[in-house]
Amino acid sequence: STATCTVTMCPQLDTVFIRDLKLRPSTQRAHIGDTGCAAAMVALQAAWNHVRAFPEHKAVAAAVEICSAALYRDDSAEAALGEAIFADGCGALLLASQGAGFEVVSHKTLILSEHIGVTGFSFPEGRRRLVLSREVPAVGAEALAELAASLLAEHGLKKSDIRFWILHSAGRRVLDRAKGTLGLDEEDLRFSRDVFRNFGNMSSATVLFVLEQVMTSGLPQPGDMALMAAMGAGFAAEAALLRWVP
Repeated sequence: STATCTVTMCPQLDTVFIRDLKLRPSTQRAHIGDTGCAAAMVALQAAWNHVRAFPEHKAVAAAVEICSAALYRDDSAEAALGEAIFADGCGALLLASQGAGFEVVSHKTLILSEHIGVTGFSFPEGRRRLVLSREVPAVGAEALAELAASLLAEHGLKKSDIRFWILHSAGRRVLDRAKGTLGLDEEDLRFSRDVFRNFGNMSSATVLFVLEQVMTSGLPQPGDMALMAAMGAGFAAEAALLRWVP
């Protein structure tokens, strides 16, 4: 399952990966396009659903973003902000029904259609132009809080049961707002802050960088739980509940 909102090509990324990685020609694929910064989470959901349906299979969820190709220069604050915070990046996850690491316990989607226009792309003169409303921090934090509360309640969990918060590094203001709305502290956001500081907002690939930071930190122990979430155009938020296994 591949995801991007900045790479326009035909054939798409999935067939390129199949060729370059020398995968079987019968490899099943799905491409998640134009879903914004939450796209990697949608790809993760598709890959997870496939492995649940076919436990003998393995699945890859990959996100590739070339945000520099989507820069539109004019005298707007949106264009200036886009150049300041967005960057290029890619990441991938390999999923299997067995093995050490973490398991996906559950996945949940929330789409706030009343805020459909707060972020995305417009296409003046056929070129991508970033749409980034001032409402994004508030709407994003609202969506994350609602989604997290619902996901935890479904599994009888409390916020204190979550050791790692793997949140999309959308920007400083978005993380600040999410911190207050979710009732988190700076320690909870350290991985998201580090990724934004070192790499910027790489759209859908960003949350995979945050996950990698957690996985390579040496901190997760069997039984630890994490909430992984991203939000993007739609206005949509996607979250997964993860649990580390031996």
